[in-house]
Amino acid sequence: MKIQKVLVGVLLAVSAALLWFWLSAKPVEGVTDRDNYMPGDPLTINVKNGTGKAVCFSSCYPYLVERRDGAGDWAQFEYDDCPYPEVASDCVPAGGIKKFRLPLDEAEVGLNRLKLNICFDCAAGDPFLAESVIYSNVFEVK
Repeated sequence: MKIQKVLVGVLLAVSAALLWFWLSAKPVEGVTDRDNYMPGDPLTINVKNGTGKAVCFSSCYPYLVERRDGAGDWAQFEYDDCPYPEVASDCVPAGGIKKFRLPLDEAEVGLNRLKLNICFDCAAGDPFLAESVIYSNVFEVK
């Protein structure tokens, strides 16, 4: 009887740990190399693909800069239309990591983040169709 209670307790603890891990895991995550930048500084974002599928980004704008306004809403920087066909590029294999490096010329002073449109199991060179959006951590441009 005592062994059964111990086994039930261990089973519940393992189940709770697995549930916590499953709920807290992020399938695709983008994290910048720093939390603070000056205008024009280079920013590196590490994209970790925790899914079982490859993910690809747009050839036109793989990342978009957004700024938090005074009301707390996110406003996207206005980009020019893409001058060439938008295709899937810069693919990250399942479980892989990809680094993007960009100058923060478009970022305004204040709190910012990067928006990344992604497609799953698409092949580089295929027409890009965004299936999901991920956001980087928030960073400040001073």
